[in-house]
Amino acid sequence: MQGKKAQGGFKVPHGYFENFEARMTGRLQASEAGMLPKEAGFRVPDDYFETFGSRLQPKLEAPRGRTRNLWTAYLGWTAAAAAGVALALSLWPAGNPQAPAFGDLAKTEIESYLEVRYEDLSSYELAESLPLENLAMGDLLEEAPMETQVLDYLARENEAYDEYYLENE
Repeated sequence: MQGKKAQGGFKVPHGYFENFEARMTGRLQASEAGMLPKEAGFRVPDDYFETFGSRLQPKLEAPRGRTRNLWTAYLGWTAAAAAGVALALSLWPAGNPQAPAFGDLAKTEIESYLEVRYEDLSSYELAESLPLENLAMGDLLEEAPMETQVLDYLARENEAYDEYYLENE
């Protein structure tokens, strides 16, 4: 298989398309002559169309039975149902969709909002703009820090706060 090149597709005999149209026309003429039946498949009884009028006339003159138009009977009910649906939809309370709560927001959405809105603010200016009066420590942290942790943090960060407050006075 390595030496031979694999050829795919269809193969056509040599000279197949030469005189193709003449060969196809000859085959079609031969098949049409042998395939079509000599007689038609349906027959009409003798004198059918000559006596058709005389047979149809008595049927047309026969008294009609009582007829009832079904469309008018259902038209009223259909119109009433459509009006009821339209009235129900117009009076249906639109519903007051609840405003999204703070818990519905993802952390990344909050961070991107703060980054875009407070892009030029320093961390101190950002901290001043946050409304802290309504927040409790439990809202911010899952576990409240121990007193020693808070005192250690304040001892480490005390120098930065002193510099900040001294500059603003």
